[in-house]
Amino acid sequence: MIDLVVVIFIAGTPPVVVEILTRRKILNGEVSRKVVHVVSSLTAVVIAHLYDLDMILILGYIVAPIMMMARFSRVFKSVNSADRKSYGEIAFTVGVFASAYLARDLRDFAFAMLCLAFVDTAALLIGKRYGKHKIFNTGKTLEGTLAATVTALVIAVALYPEVGPSSVLLVGVAVALFEAVGVYGTDSVTLPVGAVLAVSYIG
Repeated sequence: MIDLVVVIFIAGTPPVVVEILTRRKILNGEVSRKVVHVVSSLTAVVIAHLYDLDMILILGYIVAPIMMMARFSRVFKSVNSADRKSYGEIAFTVGVFASAYLARDLRDFAFAMLCLAFVDTAALLIGKRYGKHKIFNTGKTLEGTLAATVTALVIAVALYPEVGPSSVLLVGVAVALFEAVGVYGTDSVTLPVGAVLAVSYIG
């Protein structure tokens, strides 16, 4: 029971801090959402390594109702401030805990969470700044997807140094494609789950 309280504290502190900064107008809009997104992904990795993947699953039963409330009551400004239609707050929760369920081990889960934190961020930043070639009606751009591919490759090389370059390249491309197909924030599910599935085939 004490462990669960500690985990809730670890998981809850970063979003609470971002919420306070958002309400004080230090952070705003997409920045608030992205900070919560990145920090929460990294926090999930820390919790999984301090405890185990089962603790992530247990935490999911607590977080999911809160995120549902956030979606429908819009009580949390930091995750409800997107300037576009998005189900990201719910999708993020589903993505994290689905990844914990599907991951073979802590390394696969860490890969999924690092992709969730940085691949999505790279795609967003590069896509918004340099994106000129739209991918169908997804709102994604070719430039953002290329940035996602490179970022996924870097993470894969760092976590799976024993894997051959051709396999790592396939994983990087697959992860980027899983990110590209997610619309309205659902890439927070397709990206990490796709990352777990992709690495399950390389070792």
